Amino acid sequence: MAHLKVEEMKHGYTYTIQARNANVGVWDEHDKSFLISRHKFGSNFLDKEYHWDTGAPYGTARPMKEIEKAPTNQDNLLDYLNKIERR
Repeated sequence: MAHLKVEEMKHGYTYTIQARNANVGVWDEHDKSFLISRHKFGSNFLDKEYHWDTGAPYGTARPMKEIEKAPTNQDNLLDYLNKIERR
């Protein structure tokens, strides 16, 4: 399936992704990963999934579509991602 390449990504923007642990993520160009809202063992926390093009075994997220610019306030990023996932 075709996905957006690393070169097409915009730092700080939210994307729909196909990944192991999330459906949306905020792109971080510095380490080629998406910040995601992860649910595990009853906890909800920020985690990372790396872009598919970084290769195995870490590249697990394929970005499919840009959604919008994420808020710059990192304190509210987890709440923001949870709301976006429910849209």
